[in-house]
Amino acid sequence: MTTISSFLIIASTVFLIFLFLRHIFKKASIEFVTLMTFFVIVALGLSLLNLEVEILPTDLVFFSVSILIVYLFFSINKRGESGELKEVKKVEKLADKIYKKRKSIFKKIDKKSNLDDYFYLKVEYEKGNVKSEKFQKRYKKFYNMYVFGFTDEFYEKYFEFMDSGVTDLKKILKSLSKIKDKNGKKSVQLAFASKLIHTIDSEMPLYNSTVSNLFDLSIPKGDIEKKINSSLKIYDELKSYHGSLAGKDQIKRSIIEFRKRNDFKEGVLSDAKIIDLFIKSIS
Repeated sequence: MTTISSFLIIASTVFLIFLFLRHIFKKASIEFVTLMTFFVIVALGLSLLNLEVEILPTDLVFFSVSILIVYLFFSINKRGESGELKEVKKVEKLADKIYKKRKSIFKKIDKKSNLDDYFYLKVEYEKGNVKSEKFQKRYKKFYNMYVFGFTDEFYEKYFEFMDSGVTDLKKILKSLSKIKDKNGKKSVQLAFASKLIHTIDSEMPLYNSTVSNLFDLSIPKGDIEKKINSSLKIYDELKSYHGSLAGKDQIKRSIIEFRKRNDFKEGVLSDAKIIDLFIKSIS
């Protein structure tokens, strides 16, 4: 009888089997591929026994250790790359989807986006009319703020930040979270803070429920401080997604086509706002 008794041979075999199965089951988890590798090795071991190849206890140890090493290697590697790869794949997929459906997206924007109000608010802000009652009423209505039960104190602070040109997200969130709503509750308003910042700088992205669901950027439960810290990270991630999208050729072509179709120049409607309109209209 011949024997195997070589850790290098066994480890190499396990590694190659794992790679082969991972190629076949591309969408499967690391755990599933590891389990399939185990079954293949068992089947291989039975075949070797039929061929009168002696399998020593050390060989079984080598196989077990090899499977564990391969699993740990790919798990750690996946965790190290998962965030970046996930973002790249998600952005690429979304860019392709937007480009393929751009005609229907343009039509949805025409029907639902209410850009006249957006342009009005943009022009009035640039004129310095933030403190005017007309501007504030139209702003609240456009962004549907009335349903959230914000108090006069909240609005006063909110528009004070806007009038002063404050774009420090942490400062905005901390200050507004100290103010109770009409039900006596405090909250962290990332969505409205992003709208405030976007009004001041239209190249900054907008956070909303659509964006949260699309990019998996929901704010976890917890106390105010935890929510503020999470919001800061989420907004940074959102800026990263927007930046990646803006750099994709599919998005660049879609933006150019959208501008030509509606005769919007760059100074009139920012790329960030157009991307926001694309995202809202594709869901």
